[in-house]
Amino acid sequence: MRHVTIKRFGPIREIDIDLDKSLEVIIGPQASGKSTFSKVVYFCRKLRDYFLQYLDSVINTELYYGEEFSGADQLCGQGKENNPADIQG
Repeated sequence: MRHVTIKRFGPIREIDIDLDKSLEVIIGPQASGKSTFSKVVYFCRKLRDYFLQYLDSVINTELYYGEEFSGADQLCGQGKENNPADIQG
């Protein structure tokens, strides 16, 4: 995330800022939205990280198991490997 725009959120009326530095210092009076801004940036970055981790796990799972894979298959041991509990007639 390199740019943030927040409008009408908590004490913040409007803020438009570039986050292209490795360190940002926020200075302002009490109750002006400094903490709110920091929490929004943190939340958005965490949301992005979780979403990317999820996509990575889905892509890697599909590559390993193929298109027919589902989460229930994995729980029941129906992946690529031979399941030792399989009974063949």
